[in-house]
Amino acid sequence: MINASGPGAGILVLALLILNIIVVITFFVTAGHVAKLHAEWSTANPAPFRVCWLCYGPTVPQASVCRNCGRDIGAWREHVGNWWMSKDGQWAYLDRGAGQWRPADGEHPAPPA
Repeated sequence: MINASGPGAGILVLALLILNIIVVITFFVTAGHVAKLHAEWSTANPAPFRVCWLCYGPTVPQASVCRNCGRDIGAWREHVGNWWMSKDGQWAYLDRGAGQWRPADGEHPAPPA
């Protein structure tokens, strides 16, 4: 059991507070970095792009490997005006209005063959 009294308790609380502040700052810096990359990339390259979920680097949607970190990120396919991806054999399309992936259903065009 941790002793919650004495001089060590204050140092522990201070260290945890500092660590929490660092995590929050890192989150906001990363979010700002991604938004900046999106703005720069979209003006320089009118073609669509996406952000690698591992390194936050910009890459083209068709890429199956990130050009920045070299990891497998799963390729997207453009089909009938929508972006599609397959995960575990199930197709989903990107609903651009909602900004979410939706499973393939009867309302929308059939997924790629």
